[in-house]
Amino acid sequence: MNLAVKEQCTGCGACANVCPNSCIDMVADEHGFEYPKIDEQKCVHCNLCERACPVGKCDRQTHVGRAYAMMNCDEQERLNSSSGGVFSLISKAVLSENGVVFGAGFDEQLNVRHTFIERVDELYSLRGSKYVQSSVGYCYREVADILKRGKKVLFSGTPCQTDGLKQYLEVIKIPTDKLILVDFICHGVPAPEVWNRYRQFKEVRNDAKIKYADFRSKDTGWKDFSIKLEFENGKCDAIKAWDDLYIGAFLRDLSLRPSCYACPSKGCRKLSDITLADFWGVAESLPEFNDDKGVSLVIANSEKGQHIIDSISHLTIFQEVSFEQAIRHNKSWSESAKKPKMADYFMKNYKTKPFDRVALKCQKKTGVWKFIRALRDKLH
Repeated sequence: MNLAVKEQCTGCGACANVCPNSCIDMVADEHGFEYPKIDEQKCVHCNLCERACPVGKCDRQTHVGRAYAMMNCDEQERLNSSSGGVFSLISKAVLSENGVVFGAGFDEQLNVRHTFIERVDELYSLRGSKYVQSSVGYCYREVADILKRGKKVLFSGTPCQTDGLKQYLEVIKIPTDKLILVDFICHGVPAPEVWNRYRQFKEVRNDAKIKYADFRSKDTGWKDFSIKLEFENGKCDAIKAWDDLYIGAFLRDLSLRPSCYACPSKGCRKLSDITLADFWGVAESLPEFNDDKGVSLVIANSEKGQHIIDSISHLTIFQEVSFEQAIRHNKSWSESAKKPKMADYFMKNYKTKPFDRVALKCQKKTGVWKFIRALRDKLH
């Protein structure tokens, strides 16, 4: 089958979901990144997997949507969110209409997987950033089944995941008038095995299993967010993101999926209805919003997305901004991560050598340590 080569494959899972004979499995490599494996004995060469693969099928054009700075009026909900709490408002709007919300959440082993919720009291499980590539599994099939029943569906994920779902539904000819796609400005997705190795390192250090993880704790503020880990023995470990071994590797582009260094979803016409992000640089653009509790950048990519944003605006404090203002400090909107020289060394050694030594060595040699600290100061 003529699927994307490994360096381009995003692991979206559209090919596995669309295969009518279930002869494609998404199999994890040594870093936990999933890639399609085809059982040639079962394959009937229908080519649906080729048609469903979104790589190279995105029309490029300039962006024409409207952009906003937004903060949820419910301050506690905003504090519990990574940015300004807008995802929660969109989700609750869909759930109030008996809809279903899909997103990334932790399973019992703290692996990140896509799942769905149908009640507001389950929303906490999908709220917040997870800096690990999630496994989509067969969520696309579940989305299709729910849409067939006439229910509204909100699917949130990385741009490559929402692209994969959109292409999958187009191939199997499922109407998408009741589907809302929400993506975010993506820096790249770290390897699941790097997350596992980091957890093992932390659990040995604290002599207990991790029971809760928050990649974007605001205990130290929104701009100086921390990764917060709670252990079964009652210990709590909170380290500012810029100084943490795991988040540091992520921010320095050491642990990303190969396709993230040439992301096929960058510079494309967004297939999602809404794009969310942190409104970095808000102190410069909108100083009145700068309370260090989180501000969302919200971009409408379709009329459907604009309608949803309008419907929740009364629950927010918001200000429309120019597109130039919106992406000034969000270069990941259009630019892929640049692969540092130490990335190959990091990915080769993080499992076989002491995690802290490998991470520190690579982060200090990336040449961006001082740059990141300067960027942090600028964002204040």
